[in-house]
Amino acid sequence: MLIIGGAVAVIAVGAALYFMGILPPGQEYKEQQGDTAEMEQPEIPKTPIYHSLDPAFVVSFANKKGAKLLQLSISVLSYKQDIIDAIEKHKPMVRNNLLLLLSAQDPPNLRTLEGKNRLRNEVLDAITKVVKEIEGLDGVEEVFFTKFVMQ
Repeated sequence: MLIIGGAVAVIAVGAALYFMGILPPGQEYKEQQGDTAEMEQPEIPKTPIYHSLDPAFVVSFANKKGAKLLQLSISVLSYKQDIIDAIEKHKPMVRNNLLLLLSAQDPPNLRTLEGKNRLRNEVLDAITKVVKEIEGLDGVEEVFFTKFVMQ
């Protein structure tokens, strides 16, 4: 009688856990079998790599109202070292393209947050274009303005 009563109690507790959603059906079987196909693999955290495009960019605005000079320091973010190596390898082309881009800007637009964000996206596109066209690599994640001075 005790054995039958114990078995009924175990079945009742198991059924209660199952219906409460605590114990999904067949979970213990999957864990015993080591079924890794359905188990989620932990994501390996990415390590950001920051690269500063030194020296700072200095451009002048010809015949423009307002500011006459822009000094800008830029850092690039990637999670791949080969992207940083490609940027460094083609630094003269990257700097040339960025200087042309920066000198073509309209100073009043750069006074607003929207204008700065638009410029940041254009800088990101310019760097990505060089790395992709020359090296065939993709992975420039973001650019940051670490110094932004207009006079």
